[in-house]
Amino acid sequence: AGVDWGSAARGSMIVCGIDRTWAIENGERPRVWVLAEESAAGIPYTDDGWWRIAQDFDRDYAPVAWYCDPSGGMDKMLEQLKQALRKVGAKTQVVAADNKVRPGISSIQELLHHDPVLGEEPHLFVSDKCPQLIAEFASYRYRSHRNIEGEYVDEVVKENDHCIDNLRYQCHTRFFSR
Repeated sequence: AGVDWGSAARGSMIVCGIDRTWAIENGERPRVWVLAEESAAGIPYTDDGWWRIAQDFDRDYAPVAWYCDPSGGMDKMLEQLKQALRKVGAKTQVVAADNKVRPGISSIQELLHHDPVLGEEPHLFVSDKCPQLIAEFASYRYRSHRNIEGEYVDEVVKENDHCIDNLRYQCHTRFFSR
């Protein structure tokens, strides 16, 4: 599971499942299935806000780890999430994710890569129960160059990206960051 912090601004929590059996049988990286999302603005970090959502995800999916946005106030937020999960008996790890943007984007691209001609299958699948994440895939963009039309700079536009950043934290930290 993962968190992209946000209360006044949009935040998100996403749960992924991993198909380890397929990986073992095929000698490859596991397939990742995005199973559930919660994404909204204005939800507080309280027992009746985001912490309840985390507890519900724990009950429904039993994630082995939570990969969390490492941005401002992280230590306090990580501890609060750990406490909220302990209240319901969860023994899951709560860790600060690797937030390297370019390597993280490359990680997601690698999981999405497929070539039917060569028999290469994608390793990332998104449930239709995750409409915000699906919408963000379509709108994720690099910033346009100020002076050159049709050119882009190596900087992601930081809007409508809470679910996809969350997915990047999880996948890059779990499978690629060493």
